[in-house]
Amino acid sequence: MAFPPFNRRQFAGSMALPVVLGPWTKALAEAGSQHDPLFQAFCIAFPLFEFARTGWVAAAPSAGRVQHRYNQMVVQARLSDERSRTVTTPNRDTLYATARLDLSNGPALVEIPSVNERYFSVALMNAFTDNFAYFGTRGTGGRGVHALIAGPDWRGEPPPGTALVRSE
Repeated sequence: MAFPPFNRRQFAGSMALPVVLGPWTKALAEAGSQHDPLFQAFCIAFPLFEFARTGWVAAAPSAGRVQHRYNQMVVQARLSDERSRTVTTPNRDTLYATARLDLSNGPALVEIPSVNERYFSVALMNAFTDNFAYFGTRGTGGRGVHALIAGPDWRGEPPPGTALVRSE
């Protein structure tokens, strides 16, 4: 499913969603019915909103971090502690890295070297917060990965030795 591009005014308008939905959250919790249309709309819209909101926040530089550009890996420079808010309940012995992939202009190539001495995990998540692919020690046995991450409408062939992974 392709989403139309947002301009800044439309995006800023969508940022008002929590203010508009705020009074309804209690009603949604009390309704509790999966068949309630308002509940269903909230469950569909909220992950998209939150994904866009965190992307917007990450794209801007702050005193504590550099600007996050799309299709570039941002590696956390030090281990997380109880003050870390970039990952929900982070591990204290894990370095994290993030890349937000923009597939609107074509696929992105993901290359992970072989890692035999350490555990690694790379989860690919769509805007609905569903994991659609995983690469890691348990899945690859530590072997390297060459994957072409492509949107649903991309037509073409991946380079030889490269796995094609489709994202919604």
